Amino acid sequence: MGARTLHSYQGFYFRPAKGEQVRVTVHPAPEARGAVCARVVDGAGAPAADVLAMLFRVEEAGEYRLLGAACTDSAGYFAFGPLEADALYYIKLGGGSLRMREIELES
Repeated sequence: MGARTLHSYQGFYFRPAKGEQVRVTVHPAPEARGAVCARVVDGAGAPAADVLAMLFRVEEAGEYRLLGAACTDSAGYFAFGPLEADALYYIKLGGGSLRMREIELES
């Protein structure tokens, strides 16, 4: 398979055969936009799972516009991106009082 340049939001499919090890090398095109990858830990330094992280962009007039939300994984990590360079962002984290509730919908 020949080399090919990947641009933002491109990916690839693969289906490994039984016992096959697939090695992939990706050479992404230079990206002008940024990203934030963060980890949330508790007071003892342990990962904080299922914490709600909300990403806001701070507009010129000082208004906050919600861009997205994510929950931390079991290791406490979350990520947002791509983000525009030189824009001001604010991340708000949900506290420990956040309770998760499942809702099951039937069709």
